[in-house]
Amino acid sequence: MRKQNVSLPKVISVLIQNGHSQTAIESFLNYHKGNKQTWVMFEDVALDLCLQGKNRLNSKAIFEELRKSPIVQSLYKDWKVNNTYSSFYPRIFEIYYPIFAGRFEMRTVQLELVKEA
Repeated sequence: MRKQNVSLPKVISVLIQNGHSQTAIESFLNYHKGNKQTWVMFEDVALDLCLQGKNRLNSKAIFEELRKSPIVQSLYKDWKVNNTYSSFYPRIFEIYYPIFAGRFEMRTVQLELVKEA
């Protein structure tokens, strides 16, 4: 049940449907390319919490747990989790684990206004 590789076309489609701008999606994908362990660790913690019977999950709380984890600190000394992308991970989680849909509170994404150059 664990270790879903992120299918970028599927993720991009869902993120667009959820109102993320193209700019925000591109920024997230760049972050993801260099920090794939973020998804793996997020997935592990979220699944563990779901399997423990937790009905309400918070992505920022999961990010904080990852930051404080001695295991994470020892394995990824230079890794920095970025809260900017915390809203992306629950959406990805629900793509791969629809049985746990609704465990994360997801707010409506406000579309970015991109200034024309």
